[in-house]
Amino acid sequence: MYILLGIIVFFLLPYVLIWGDPFISFFRHYISERKYQWDTFFFYLLFLKDIFRIMLFIIIGAVLHELLHGIFWIFFTKKGIKSLKFGISESDFSPYIHCTEPIPVWVYRTGIFLPGLVLGIIPALVAIFTGNFWLLMFGSFFSWAASGDFIVLYLIRDLQKNELVRDHPEKVGCYTG
Repeated sequence: MYILLGIIVFFLLPYVLIWGDPFISFFRHYISERKYQWDTFFFYLLFLKDIFRIMLFIIIGAVLHELLHGIFWIFFTKKGIKSLKFGISESDFSPYIHCTEPIPVWVYRTGIFLPGLVLGIIPALVAIFTGNFWLLMFGSFFSWAASGDFIVLYLIRDLQKNELVRDHPEKVGCYTG
């Protein structure tokens, strides 16, 4: 909840203060572009196409999220890419990446933070300055999607930067040793 509140305060609130109410103006524009199609089958097809695009962005973003973890970790492991295990969770069909060898906590922290920064924070900040509503939604969503990573960063905040950690093979997080 704190992360969601942070997203609202640091991303949505500044956007609204600078650019006006994004939701009402977005939907007003969305409806006005399609008003001639409201009572037709084609309107529903266009709406489904938009939903499909959003789902595609979420899937691609989820894969990129995991790849960003792994790409950084590759450079700091002895076996490189062979130290990483890629897969899709059977319980929720989400992609995951797992580092199989111990790495220094500063490497783990950086790899954990990278997707939230690249897919979440940076796009949301760019959206605030450019007024791009879709980029704001993308950045806000992927900041929220990285909330588990942010929680892990908080939980390991007291570890020394060169202390070795092992990525947990099945759960979010790591353990020392």
